[in-house]
Amino acid sequence: MRRFAMIALILSLGIPHLSRGETPPAPPSSQTLATIIETTRNAWKVPGVAVVIVRDNTVIYCDAHGVRDASRPDPLTTDHVFPMASCSKAFTTMLLAMLSEEDKLRWDDSVRRHLPDFRLQDPQANLLVNVRDLVTHRAGLGTFDLLWYRAPWSTREMIARLGELPPAYPFRQGFAYQSVMVTAAGEVAAAAGGKPWAELVRERIFQPLEMTDAWTDTRSIPVSRRAVGHIRTPMGEIVAVPWYDQPEANAAGSVHLSANACIPWLKLLANRGTFAQKRLISESTFNQLRQPITRMPFSGLERALAPDCERMDYGLGWVLQSYRGHAMMLHGGTIDGFRTQITILPDQRLGIALLNNLHSNRMNQMLSNSLVDAVLGLPAKDWNTIGLTAVSAEERAEQKRLSKQAAERNPDAIPNAPLAAYTGIYRNALFGTARIELHNGRLQWQHHGFRQPLSHDAFDTFTFVDPFLGREQFRFGLRPDRVVLGVMAFDIPFERISNLPQPMMP
Repeated sequence: MRRFAMIALILSLGIPHLSRGETPPAPPSSQTLATIIETTRNAWKVPGVAVVIVRDNTVIYCDAHGVRDASRPDPLTTDHVFPMASCSKAFTTMLLAMLSEEDKLRWDDSVRRHLPDFRLQDPQANLLVNVRDLVTHRAGLGTFDLLWYRAPWSTREMIARLGELPPAYPFRQGFAYQSVMVTAAGEVAAAAGGKPWAELVRERIFQPLEMTDAWTDTRSIPVSRRAVGHIRTPMGEIVAVPWYDQPEANAAGSVHLSANACIPWLKLLANRGTFAQKRLISESTFNQLRQPITRMPFSGLERALAPDCERMDYGLGWVLQSYRGHAMMLHGGTIDGFRTQITILPDQRLGIALLNNLHSNRMNQMLSNSLVDAVLGLPAKDWNTIGLTAVSAEERAEQKRLSKQAAERNPDAIPNAPLAAYTGIYRNALFGTARIELHNGRLQWQHHGFRQPLSHDAFDTFTFVDPFLGREQFRFGLRPDRVVLGVMAFDIPFERISNLPQPMMP
């Protein structure tokens, strides 16, 4: 039945499929691809994007469009380096796959076979968690990005703190994107491979693929080689932001590449484990990476952006979906000021890398679709209109919600204590210490390098808005005598442990 359903889907989409032995369509010209890219970049108002397209062992396209820095005319180039962010996870699962072929680990190994001190709070998860669970976001933990994002502690300390997180859903019965679990997977690789994760990635992947413009931390990347990240302000202005510093390698998100360095990585993936006629992993092992394991939520904006897709799953470091009748592996990455995406159609031996320098935009997904259509000769769709319409509808709905909330706000719902009473030192055993101060008549939250004002909503509820962490409500708890006990921030309880220290008298 599934086979007939797929045939019906293909026919309904009008997709031209190749008969056995039939020659695939000639690739579009560089000018055609450049026009698609530049039209898309302008539609989404992205300062710059570097694009690589590989088919079989041939580079169809490798060029950069736009500027490195929106405040300067210097062009972006394919030599500029981008943080790959969560696209790094595929390097970790590739490394684990290589080690599995050498019988140094198995996907179903208990994590504690390799990391004896690894613990989870949920008894069932703690007993059964295996290597596969670490990289498929199904182990029962919530996202809790503050466990790693701008955190002052080491990767090993991040992993140790996983054992104190309460479960968010039953073990292997849900999906929540959890980066620190992938960090733990990197430590599993290190234990099995006998060397640190970064060293293994260099020896097993970067060096065999001749990836010279590749790093696993930010310490040695020359500033002149770095692309400049940007955010779009609430007023629509595009401004540069500092790089996210990663002095320590992290298996979940610290790979940094230029577009040129993406070429051999795409060749390896598009050719299912082969590079330059040498096989780095067997095809059967590669195919394990693309097996669906965890079903992902797929509704709202995500569904509107992928109207041809029926469902999304997560495999071993990859998002898996069908695209107009073709199997697709993809992954995105977002970190301060940047958005990256790797798209692989393994059955078509097609790979695409998109590196852009505007935070958290949806251009890459739409550009990837347009380029796949062009290369495979599929009927063209106006993906820019589809994507911009969906994003605009989402933004209007959010603005309507906020406007309704503002209109319903009770002007008499003033804080239950003077603002100064909310200031102090706050602490959570897992997420560390925060400060709340008065600054220009407003409360200001300070934690892990963040310094953001809190806007009053009603009574003891305030709103935090950050370009990277989004909008969050802070709910303070008070005793009857109006002494502040703590605050629930990012769904994390912080206890108020002391007043702010008084400034020293001169």
